[in-house]
Amino acid sequence: MTRKNKRDINIGLKKNVTPHSTNTVVLESQELNSEKVAVEMKKAQKLAKNRMAAKVCREKKKEYVKCLEERVKLLEDQNALLLQELRKLKSLLGTDEK
Repeated sequence: MTRKNKRDINIGLKKNVTPHSTNTVVLESQELNSEKVAVEMKKAQKLAKNRMAAKVCREKKKEYVKCLEERVKLLEDQNALLLQELRKLKSLLGTDEK
């Protein structure tokens, strides 16, 4: 091996394993980890927000159904009173139609 070849090999080795390149790899690894953490945090926040929105939606639906049930009860009572009044008026007229 010539002296020039030895020097090229040594330079190549030094370029591949320098403290600077090792620091760069560590920094890139830390950046990737911090990006993963940021993505995970964003996902967790989105899930929490979605859970809260779903909870509010379920509560609104419960209230809506409750109002509908109350309205049904009111209309059934009103209908029963009107049917009772109809029967009373028919009996006064003397017609017994049903």
